[in-house]
Amino acid sequence: MLIAQFPGEFSTHERRLISLARTNEMKKIKTASAKNVIISAVIFILSAKIEILWIKLIVIFIGISSLCTAFMLYKLTAEKYDSRNYTKIFDDKIIHSQVSLISSNQEIYTVYFSDIEKSAQNTIGYFEITIIIDGNSEAEVLNKKGKRLSVGKCSGKIVLKFSVQDGKYYLINNLSDEIKYVRR
Repeated sequence: MLIAQFPGEFSTHERRLISLARTNEMKKIKTASAKNVIISAVIFILSAKIEILWIKLIVIFIGISSLCTAFMLYKLTAEKYDSRNYTKIFDDKIIHSQVSLISSNQEIYTVYFSDIEKSAQNTIGYFEITIIIDGNSEAEVLNKKGKRLSVGKCSGKIVLKFSVQDGKYYLINNLSDEIKYVRR
């Protein structure tokens, strides 16, 4: 039986407000990314006129870092609003879906409470679950188009990245005994 789902179901009005906020934020991100790309282009053009090698290398490094900033800013914002990120909590298992930042592959984990050895948060804030070796928990990887790339049993340590932090907080606050959460 489904206990909780994150992100939850929204009314039509709430979906419109979320869509409007998402559109405004993506416009700001696209503008900032475009500025970073233009700054990088100007830096690369100016670096061609610099004669001293070590200054030229520093200027090129600044241009590359500006391009990387634009790319990461866009990808992180797009990941935040990706509809393929969700968490469903049932009375006996967790189904968690997360999208990889670089490859855009979707990872779906089905973790049974009986398979969990312990769980905790790492220093970054990601949720780490240690699973027993001979459990029923499984992982599935899908590409952008939904084609199944791999399916397998989970064992060892898996890291769950929550785009909506409410799912992680619900697990910690309400189901800490079932997930064997280690409080520090």
